[in-house]
Amino acid sequence: MKKKIIIPAFALLIGAALAGSVTGTAAWYQYSTKVNGAFIGASGGASGNLNMRIRKEGYGWTTFLAKETIRSYLNSESCGTNIQPITPAVDENGLGKDAALPVNAQSAPDFCLNPVPGKGPYSTWKRATKANYVVIPLQLRYVKQGASELEYKAEKVYLSDLVLDQRTTGGTTSDISDALRFHISNGTTSHLISKNGGTTVTKGQLDLDGDGSPDSARASDKYGFNDSSAPAATPIEYGDGNQISYAKADMIAASRDGLNGDDLVDDSATDAKLIGTTVANSSSFLNVDITIWVEGWQQFSSSAIWADSFIGSDFNIGFEFAVNAEVDA
Repeated sequence: MKKKIIIPAFALLIGAALAGSVTGTAAWYQYSTKVNGAFIGASGGASGNLNMRIRKEGYGWTTFLAKETIRSYLNSESCGTNIQPITPAVDENGLGKDAALPVNAQSAPDFCLNPVPGKGPYSTWKRATKANYVVIPLQLRYVKQGASELEYKAEKVYLSDLVLDQRTTGGTTSDISDALRFHISNGTTSHLISKNGGTTVTKGQLDLDGDGSPDSARASDKYGFNDSSAPAATPIEYGDGNQISYAKADMIAASRDGLNGDDLVDDSATDAKLIGTTVANSSSFLNVDITIWVEGWQQFSSSAIWADSFIGSDFNIGFEFAVNAEVDA
C-alpha cells in the first residue's frame, strides 16, 4: 500500500519590480529604479513524514514553512529584494534543461544584466547580484516513527505541482509569466523549468540605444583613445548560446487518478522527473536549491524588445513536493 506524502508551497509569491527605464526606451532589460521585497510562503501536509527546512543555522524541521519565515531568511541574505530581468552567463553551448547553472568565483550563480550598448560578449556585461534573483536552499528528509525513535528512509522526491502565473493586481501590466524560470538542483541532478518549455535563443542583435538600427561595436575604451580607427559599423551580436527548459506540465509527476490521488505513477517517465532521494540516516539529508529569475531573452510578440506594459508586472510561483512512501497496512 502506498500513500502520497506532500509538502505544498502554493503561496510562494514574488513581486517583480521592473520599474522605469533610465534610457527612456523599452529595450530588452529594464533598469530598475524600484525595490520590492520577495514574499514567499509554504504550507505543510498533515502526514509530517516528509519534512523540510531552510538550509541555514537556526531553522528547524517542519511541515509548515510560513511565508514570514522565508521572508525573514531572504531579508537576512539580501536575496530577491530587487528582481530584474537577467540571464545566465553561458557560452556557445548554452544552458540545457538538465544542466547546472553557471557559477562565478564565489560559487554563486553567474547571471548577467544590463548589457552595455556595443559590447556583445557576456564578459563585458554587468553582473547580477543575489538581490536580482531568488535562491531558496532547502533540506528534505523522510522519517517514520519507529518503536523507540525516528527511522530515516530513502524515498524518491518529485514535483507534484508547479504554478508559474501572472499575479492579478488590478493594474494594466502585461503577463510576464512566460519569462519566469524555475531551476531546481540537488548538486547532481538539475532541471530548468518554464511555463511552456522549449528553446529560448540567448543571443542576437539588439537596438539598446534606441536609434532604430541594430547596435554596432563601440570603441574598446569609453572615448576611443586607444583605437587607431573607428570600429566597423557592422551590427554585433549580444550574448551567446541558447536555453532549453522543460514545460512545467512535463515535469509534474502524475498521480494514478490524474488528480491528487493516493499514489504517483511509478514508471520510467516518472523517474526522469526525479528531484532527488532522501537519505536513510540522521546525519545527511537531501539538499535542494531552488533558483528563480526573470529571463531577459524571453521573446514577447516575436521580439526580445519588451513593451512598456511589462514594467511593474507581478507574478506568482508555487511548488509542491511529493513522495511515494510505503506505509503499514
